[in-house]
Amino acid sequence: MIQEALSFVENQLDEHLRRRFGQDEPALRLAVLGDTGRLWERWPQTRMLLSLVGAREDRLSSNSPHANPAGRFQAAASPVALELSLLFSSNSPEQEARQALDGLSEVVGFFQAFPVFTPQSHPGLPAGIRHLGFVMQNLDLRSQSLLWLSMGARYVPSVLYTAKVVLLSQATDGPRIPTIEEINT
Repeated sequence: MIQEALSFVENQLDEHLRRRFGQDEPALRLAVLGDTGRLWERWPQTRMLLSLVGAREDRLSSNSPHANPAGRFQAAASPVALELSLLFSSNSPEQEARQALDGLSEVVGFFQAFPVFTPQSHPGLPAGIRHLGFVMQNLDLRSQSLLWLSMGARYVPSVLYTAKVVLLSQATDGPRIPTIEEINT
């Protein structure tokens, strides 16, 4: 489901960037960062890169009781809530600083306009994803330096977002637990 969520974000934002910059080639690509110079050579028309740099479970959002249609609570697999750290970075050569900043500005503007995606607001949201929300993360210079160092890449202009993804339960063949009919105290 993580791949589907990232592909959805990539497609939505790429469509927006293509319209804004008037280009036919992909303006955003999902990539693993390492040697950013090689990515520029490989995809010269791609302005921005999207990279997953971390994932963790949001336990506070994952455990809530569920009522069946009769209004009785029952034990069931809860939806899974994940927090994905997504880095949007420039894929422009060093001499194209203005292009890099334009790309970052468009990414920030896009998530200001669309901070949350749901099946109701975006029917193309992959089945199984109930909610996809974005919050920009502020990194101090030390944290930013450590992030880029850990990826083995040289710094390029970038912005980090946390994407909160709520997935419908994917549990399939777990034990069946009977409905709780009443609680005696």
